[in-house]
Amino acid sequence: MTGTGGQFRSDFRSGARLVSEAKPRAERHGDTIVITGKVEHVWSDPYDFIVKTPEGEKPSGGAGSESAVTAERTGYAERYNRGSGWTQTVRITIPIVDGRLGTPRAEWEDTDEVVDWKTWKPTKPLD
Repeated sequence: MTGTGGQFRSDFRSGARLVSEAKPRAERHGDTIVITGKVEHVWSDPYDFIVKTPEGEKPSGGAGSESAVTAERTGYAERYNRGSGWTQTVRITIPIVDGRLGTPRAEWEDTDEVVDWKTWKPTKPLD
């Protein structure tokens, strides 16, 4: 998993990718720091039966078995992409005790907002 600022990305060996991007706001209220915001999650999984490795291309196993590759080559299967996008809100409170940050507490909540995973773009480029 990698992360820069409010972005986190996990790349899976299968080619799937999960990207989460936070849009936080931090405020101080007395002896408490409150961070709130929305987090967009986008998962995509290209299904192409082949895994590219430094040693070359090979069937990915499971769906990428030799029979799946043969089915694709003979027209009985084809590549496709699948994915999903969703949004959560987060509220993190961090107490300040004797001038030091205390233990953070996070509250997550799912929303009904759907993210279009096919058209979603991060606010800054991913590495």
